[in-house]
Amino acid sequence: IPAALAYLGCFAALHWYIAGIWRADPPPAPRARPPRAALLGLALGLALATKYSLLVLVPLAGAVLLVIGWLAPRRGIARWRVARDAAIVGAVALLVLRAVYLFGNQPLEAADLDWLAREGPTRAAGVEAVIGIVGQIVPRYYLIGAYTVLAHNGEGHPASLLGQQGDHGWW
Repeated sequence: IPAALAYLGCFAALHWYIAGIWRADPPPAPRARPPRAALLGLALGLALATKYSLLVLVPLAGAVLLVIGWLAPRRGIARWRVARDAAIVGAVALLVLRAVYLFGNQPLEAADLDWLAREGPTRAAGVEAVIGIVGQIVPRYYLIGAYTVLAHNGEGHPASLLGQQGDHGWW
């Protein structure tokens, strides 16, 4: 339920942001608004902190902001305003995520590194390298959690539906 609420909140904030730019009445010229971008960043950060699988909202919000930036001149909006708003969204979302982790970013423990090596021996070095780089900004244990979800989704788990059994679901 918290993840569903966070998902809904993120889409409501995205809708409110878009509505602030894409008004039907051209005069006065619509423009991007930083408070709306900050609210979108807050909603995105809370969604990311709620459930690892809501990481899917990051590329979705990024794609929407890219489309808005691409179409901005047609609506009389400077592209730099949309770029500024995208930076605000990212910064606030990251701030919220780091606040949830109490602004700590401790290095991975030996047990975690051993787990990575056992989980995917061929991928362990690459995953450790990515966590080492991205972990300077994003909390490392958030990255481990997100990796765990991605690995689980790739491997699947036993399920059944109407007499069918499989590991990866059905259309």
